[in-house]
Amino acid sequence: MSSAHQPSAPVAARVIRTAELAPQPWANGRGRTREVYRQLAAGSTESTLWRLSLADIEATGPFSSLPGMDRYLLSAAPVRLRLSIDGTEHELRHTQVVSFAGDARVSTVAVEGCAQALNLMVRTGLRGGIEVLRGDADLPVTVATAATIAYVVLDGTVTLDGRPLRRLDAVLPGAEESALVLRDAVVARIQVEVP
Repeated sequence: MSSAHQPSAPVAARVIRTAELAPQPWANGRGRTREVYRQLAAGSTESTLWRLSLADIEATGPFSSLPGMDRYLLSAAPVRLRLSIDGTEHELRHTQVVSFAGDARVSTVAVEGCAQALNLMVRTGLRGGIEVLRGDADLPVTVATAATIAYVVLDGTVTLDGRPLRRLDAVLPGAEESALVLRDAVVARIQVEVP
């Protein structure tokens, strides 16, 4: 299930229940991913500005190569995940983030159980990133918030305008301000500077 960005923002913030998204095979066929959201370049039906997805990683092996994109990967499950990126090993624990070029040589070296990775892919030349928020916070959510394009629940109690959110649910800001409330929570704030 894929959602291409519309030219105008929705009036209210939108909740995407990641658990309801159908898994699709990786480009190289070695894993599964759920596309949370994709924004296309203005006037295009194929050119991606950024894409947010959640991957299941259960085995070692190479990642797909994505030339022309920069990638940000957050370990979204409480299991250790070890990656090799251009020959350098990185051991990621829950909520740790690593970034790399889309055409880097990346492979899973070791995984304990079923790992999950929250992936942000941004067209090279655009600035992006994943910031992890922890604890209690009352956040105004709107498209007017500079560069923030999504929030993803990783743990704890989170509500949007009083509606409870589940682990891995995503929130896309709308034109109207909504209230995102975190209580003893961990949330990923996804940022992309879109021209």
